[in-house]
Amino acid sequence: MRVAIIPLMAVLGVGVGQLLGGAVFVEIIFGRPGIGSLIFHAIGDRDYPVVQTGVLIVVALFVATNLVVDMVLLKLDPRMRRAG
Repeated sequence: MRVAIIPLMAVLGVGVGQLLGGAVFVEIIFGRPGIGSLIFHAIGDRDYPVVQTGVLIVVALFVATNLVVDMVLLKLDPRMRRAG
């Protein structure tokens, strides 16, 4: 189980970016309010500060999630600690 969890965690970290990107389409198609539809409508209204803030929040979530995944991977795989 320990060997299989390492690639799974790496894929989950990248999958968060796909979920955040897909949120825009889901929110627009189903008319749900969220950060994706906020950014989409702000682009249409040319509200650049809202677009910049929304993109910054999404990027910060993605970076923070990948940082947590990397920390968990360092904890799980001792070989990664010796590589640096």
